[in-house]
Amino acid sequence: IILYMLWFIMERNKRELHGKDLELEYREKILDMITSPLNDIYIIFTKQFEVKYVSPNMERQIGISREKIKKNIHNLALAAFDNKITLNDDRLETIAKGESWDISRCLMNPVTGEKRRYQEIIHHLSYEGDNDYIMILSDRTKEQKIEEQLRSALDSAKSANEAKSMFLSNMSHDIRTPMNAILGCAELLAKNSGDEAKVREYTAKITSSGQFLLGLINDVLDMSKIESGKVNINIVSFNLADLLEEISDIVLPQAKAKHQQFEIIASKITGEQLLGDKVRLGQILMNLLSNAVKYTQVGGRIVLNITCLKQGKGKYQKFRFEVSDNGIGMTQEFLEMIYDPFMRVEDQ
Repeated sequence: IILYMLWFIMERNKRELHGKDLELEYREKILDMITSPLNDIYIIFTKQFEVKYVSPNMERQIGISREKIKKNIHNLALAAFDNKITLNDDRLETIAKGESWDISRCLMNPVTGEKRRYQEIIHHLSYEGDNDYIMILSDRTKEQKIEEQLRSALDSAKSANEAKSMFLSNMSHDIRTPMNAILGCAELLAKNSGDEAKVREYTAKITSSGQFLLGLINDVLDMSKIESGKVNINIVSFNLADLLEEISDIVLPQAKAKHQQFEIIASKITGEQLLGDKVRLGQILMNLLSNAVKYTQVGGRIVLNITCLKQGKGKYQKFRFEVSDNGIGMTQEFLEMIYDPFMRVEDQ
């Protein structure tokens, strides 16, 4: 009887254990069906780091076999790239039941060498009787790239906005230059309305200054082209002597107002009729000369020197334009920044 009872108890225990094994196997199959198509990785383990479950997408996502993680959860260190230690007794002790701890970390696939950003969450399961934890590894690589792109776009937008604001605030000086010439010539025109030759002279100066001002305003209105790098070069036929005369008509009155000596020197010019962007060239020279007038003391000297160099390839001709003055000059530190957009020594 005793032997029979022992045999009965053993058989019943076997059936119970077998039933539990079937239940665990069934539960794992259900979890596999749920987690297999997902990108998130799930690992269930005890406080003693005994692994109870690993989602089947482990190898597909990180490159470490499911069996290797089941054997030892610390094999996750094979994919560690940022040397952040997350699995240890001290870490688990800080996570109360029902609470979570998470960290963003970089993991590298040991097979492919691909580095990806993961959000690692360790949650202490709250049901009674067990002391289990679940780790969730969520791929955040795409989100990180999008965030970096958005941050870069925001920084670019801020920089562009600051550049435009600075540009527009500094444009007041550049716009006043031809505007003062127009107003000055208009005043002289009114005083000499009976002198036909003077009227024609001042009218021509007003026209040339107005055209220069119009080109400047068009540049301000075409900021979108400037930002996108699509500034158009308008090639037209123009006379170099006429351009220099137009520039002189605008600069000379300003120089005289400060009792400055303004001189244009041309040397080795073999031909005055050219093909090029007259407006752009005029703007460059006008900006240099107006700054020279502005930052040169009363009674100073300003010189625009044009030299025709030897002919370039084909029909191209090389010119050198030099603006020199005996004004305040620039510091050595600022010379390193003269090619920065919209840069000035001081705002005036």
